[in-house]
Amino acid sequence: MTDAISRFAVGAGSHNAAVGAARRDNAQEGETMTRARTRNASRKARPVVGNVEGTAKSPQNYQSSIQTNVAHEQAFAEIGRVAKWWNKRVTGSSEKIGDRFKVDFGPTWVEFRVVESVANQKIVWEVTDCYLHWIHDKTEWTGTKIVWELEQANAYTKVTMTHVGLTPAAECFDACEAGWNFYVGESLLKLFTEGRGMPDRM
Repeated sequence: MTDAISRFAVGAGSHNAAVGAARRDNAQEGETMTRARTRNASRKARPVVGNVEGTAKSPQNYQSSIQTNVAHEQAFAEIGRVAKWWNKRVTGSSEKIGDRFKVDFGPTWVEFRVVESVANQKIVWEVTDCYLHWIHDKTEWTGTKIVWELEQANAYTKVTMTHVGLTPAAECFDACEAGWNFYVGESLLKLFTEGRGMPDRM
């Protein structure tokens, strides 16, 4: 009888331990799923300004999107008024294919050429030369492209800017990302909504 009781006690202990382990596993699984849902909700809530997008087969180019209630014709025109939202010392023109312009921040400057333009829908600026004084590769932007795309949705215009060639591997990425986040996500948006941007603030 003593042996039988001992075997039962051992068996019951093993069963209880197994149940306890299963409960702990279920609790951990539930906690993991809760954390995953929280992370997914957080991702969905993130603003698109400063987003880096790409695929496994392509570089992750910097991309920023803003939405405004101005007409896409006005938004397209305002993008070309670089002195109002990016750099007051801009020279040249940025209205049509073949136009060239230069933004000048003193020790740092960038020269562009308009290589593609579809009225009120898309415009592409190619960097033909530059001097980024604070990094080792001072011509890192040369050959990259700034692609502006506009979409009309009901009463809103979505403006997406992609800097093709500006990837996380670039030497200037952190500083350039911060700059674009401000000039597109804040200054250009302020120009759209309030009629006045914030050029030369960074």
